Amino acid sequence: MEVLQRVKNYWTERSDTFGVNMFSESEKEYDKIWTEILEEKIALKSVGHVLDIGTGPGYFALNLALMGYQVTGIDLTPALLERAKEHAVRLKCDDKTQFLEMNAQSLEFEDGSFDVVVTRNLTWTLPSVEEAYIEWKRVLKPGGRLINFDSDYGAVSFIEQKKQFPHKAIDTKRSKECDEIKDCLSISQLKRPQWDINFLDSIGMKGVSIEDDVRKRFPKELNYERDGCPLFCICMEK
Repeated sequence: MEVLQRVKNYWTERSDTFGVNMFSESEKEYDKIWTEILEEKIALKSVGHVLDIGTGPGYFALNLALMGYQVTGIDLTPALLERAKEHAVRLKCDDKTQFLEMNAQSLEFEDGSFDVVVTRNLTWTLPSVEEAYIEWKRVLKPGGRLINFDSDYGAVSFIEQKKQFPHKAIDTKRSKECDEIKDCLSISQLKRPQWDINFLDSIGMKGVSIEDDVRKRFPKELNYERDGCPLFCICMEK
């Protein structure tokens, strides 16, 4: 089975429970920290059009819309996009968001359409990250900013993480599927995020800024992705 279809199937299976409690009262501190991080990384003072790639149930897209940005979120998984649309209506920001089914490696937008491209936990799942990065640069306006939050998941075993962190949301079957997906991807063999920085530099992206582990901003009691795999953030400009 093609890897993108496996990824789509994986998230379709998780769609019933994934992102259900977004922006609830119990998540306020978590949401506040992410708002601060996004404001810092984007630095556009709530103006402009943002593309959220791999939006899933719309967490980044909705957070950004609540901050005042116009946001387009794309994803391969229709079930997650429907959840994102439901959240947008509930949060009264559906006028600032649109959600589209689309392949992150082949975008259906004109050149220079967006001020910012943002993505989280996506690039490690892509068969050709090179194609994706070239596309993301293409749809950015001159001076536009690319912000990528991701982890070097190729260096870890999801099955071993499951044993070490039993509180994690994914079960053993899904952990095994994650391992099988990553093991067939070339990006899993690369040293990240240094490879990403070098490639982005080679296609003309500039002004690199990197944060080694965004998780450090979250208090331990939130248990935010405390799975031993740092969540790095790369920011570069076109």
